[in-house]
Amino acid sequence: IPNNLFIGVMINAGELKNNNLDPLINLKKLFPKINKRINFVRFACHITEVTILSKCIRWLKENKIKVFINIMQISEINKNEIKNICLFLKKNQVETLYFADSLGCLTPKTLVEIIKEFKKSWKDQIGLHAHNNLNLALKNSTEAIKWGFEWIDSTITGMGRGPGNLKTED
Repeated sequence: IPNNLFIGVMINAGELKNNNLDPLINLKKLFPKINKRINFVRFACHITEVTILSKCIRWLKENKIKVFINIMQISEINKNEIKNICLFLKKNQVETLYFADSLGCLTPKTLVEIIKEFKKSWKDQIGLHAHNNLNLALKNSTEAIKWGFEWIDSTITGMGRGPGNLKTED
């Protein structure tokens, strides 16, 4: 692996709640020794799981690992949740926020409505993880780029859950 490669891992926040333990205890089991090659951790979270990560975010940042929050099922979020999540992320100094169209139901119009609401409270980096259920992953990703998204996920041949993700080839 080249030394200049930016390496990240994704962790399902829901799995950190297992065994009724503090999520930080479960996170430390995944990182028994901090690997200096890992540059970032991206937490995949349902809207209700974001706030359980305070200690995990702090611990990773203390170990010089960037934190990304990936909100799944972004199509289900409401204005009040958007404001609260942005306040939490700012307070915890999270660098990057990701939208995941986990249900694959976002249209470009709906995506723009969500983006506009987030832009009221979020000024840092933002990314999109698009599923292709409606064959709109490319259109949604293009729209996100127009709105200043720095991170856009894609997979070779669109390989992913259900009908897949944005195709890298596109």
